[in-house]
Amino acid sequence: MKYTLYLSLFFFSLLLSLTERNWADEMETLPIQDILESSQKELKEAHRTALYRPARAKELYLNCALKLEYLIEKKNISNFELLMNTGNAFYFADQLGKSIYYYRHAEAYRADSAYLQNNLRQARDKRPDQLPESFQASWTFWLCFFSVSNRFVNGIFLFFWVLLFLQFARLALRKYQLIFGECDDSEGSRSKNMIILNLLALLFTASILYARHIHHESSSHGIVFASQVTARKGDAYVYQPSFMHPLHSGTEFRVLEDRGEWLMVKLSDGRECWLPHKALRLFDFQSDAI
Repeated sequence: MKYTLYLSLFFFSLLLSLTERNWADEMETLPIQDILESSQKELKEAHRTALYRPARAKELYLNCALKLEYLIEKKNISNFELLMNTGNAFYFADQLGKSIYYYRHAEAYRADSAYLQNNLRQARDKRPDQLPESFQASWTFWLCFFSVSNRFVNGIFLFFWVLLFLQFARLALRKYQLIFGECDDSEGSRSKNMIILNLLALLFTASILYARHIHHESSSHGIVFASQVTARKGDAYVYQPSFMHPLHSGTEFRVLEDRGEWLMVKLSDGRECWLPHKALRLFDFQSDAI
């Protein structure tokens, strides 16, 4: 009986592997436009059947998501709309890890999109592990009020530099005019005050950019892809669990140490543990968000 069970599991795994291979081979032969059209048809059908046939709708959402994911991962096609549609399809298929991953990837294109941030918030709220969203250090807590993109902050920074240059030029011109007695010094103090205010504004915007840089470059981040994974106290399965309950798909973390098959990570609530690399996915894209 025991050997029969093992044999059945082996043939089932083999059949599943062949099915996935056939599906991938089929995708390879299809034009990209056909894959997009097929995924859109499945998405529309899933929306129509979601209320009275939820199981069928979930299957259609997953098929749609896998096709879109194939275009991103295998065909190297990446844009905001494609990433958002992929994240949406995985969200409705209840695969929150992949949903959040592709929403975060979309942030690299339009981090200030209200539509994106709303969908990302909904996916995070649906996670079984309700943890804080932010990994920011206490000295950068005020950055949560600045959800705009780095491009916008860079533009403000450049604006203040130009304004400061014009103010110095104006002050130099007034000094020249004073030397030759062409004007009085009634506006000199006001110009100096404006320069001081401008310098403070420059320091403020520079601190935002620097804190964002530290936040992104200090360590890599990732997300749990597996439906659930047991956090360990060491880098092997023989170590005791770190927590009473496993972590679930969609839980985000910061990488502290990489030992190949295992990663030491820090959760957003400050707890640290070891997780198997195969259950995770690192954010290997450049995001413009905090």
